[in-house]
Amino acid sequence: MANQRLDSSGHQLNIAMRNLLLAFAVTLLSLPLSAQTYKLFGEVTADNSGKAIQEAVLFVAPANVQTKTDERGYFELLLPAGNYTLTAYAAGLSSHVQDIRLTKDNELKVSLQEISQNLEGVEVTDDELRTIGINRLQAVDGFAIYEAKKNELIVLDDFASNKVANNARQVFAKVPGLNIWESDFAGLQLDIAARGLGPSRTANFNTRQNGYDMSADALGYPESYYIPALQAIERIEVVRGAASLQYGTQFGGMLNFKIKEAPEKPVEVRVEQAVGSFGLLNSFASVGGRKNKLDYYSYFQY
Repeated sequence: MANQRLDSSGHQLNIAMRNLLLAFAVTLLSLPLSAQTYKLFGEVTADNSGKAIQEAVLFVAPANVQTKTDERGYFELLLPAGNYTLTAYAAGLSSHVQDIRLTKDNELKVSLQEISQNLEGVEVTDDELRTIGINRLQAVDGFAIYEAKKNELIVLDDFASNKVANNARQVFAKVPGLNIWESDFAGLQLDIAARGLGPSRTANFNTRQNGYDMSADALGYPESYYIPALQAIERIEVVRGAASLQYGTQFGGMLNFKIKEAPEKPVEVRVEQAVGSFGLLNSFASVGGRKNKLDYYSYFQY
């Protein structure tokens, strides 16, 4: 009985050992299959020129593997067999997405297109700055620099004033520090001063029209010969302090009467008639226009 029991136990042990060896052999045979990797390689180029793209990024999901192309646009990845999604992108170029089934070494040709889009037309309009009649000159205007300088810009269309009688008190009321002397009842000449100087005929201001001296002796006795019709003036530039020394030796500063620009049409005629107390009668007429490279503006006042 003892010998039969030993034979039975030995037989069972042999069967268990055989099953264990069979399982081990199957495991060894399956390991190379599951660990088999394949090479995914290729190049990335620009679609329009065919030029190789350096530093292009390639990302493979769901393996979460990433690489970059070299100076030839070449890339190479080692991945296990399976299904993947390749995403390639570079600066200034649109991205490229491609599904890949990897069962062997696979070569890819990836082309990236330039990001381009036709935009709708944009119309830019420049609305004239509306002020309360007083403003500052631009920091740089032509060859003149007005930044941190004492200056004022009077825009006549932005406030109400008696332009018919050339009322200087109303026109220059918002400029601080001016002394206005209304002694010329006809409104032909201007009598203003600054810094406590005498206002008679604006002798201490360099008076200009469109940037040119109005007086014959600009440095010696620059009395204003006349004042342009306020109905024809677009703006008045006042420069005082150290900034005014570039225009002459006058202590008061510089006055520049800027005449209106030609209208944006071939011909425009404007006529104004005004009457007032004590026999006031004012007639103003202007004609101007613009055609090709020619523009003109002229006015008459009585």
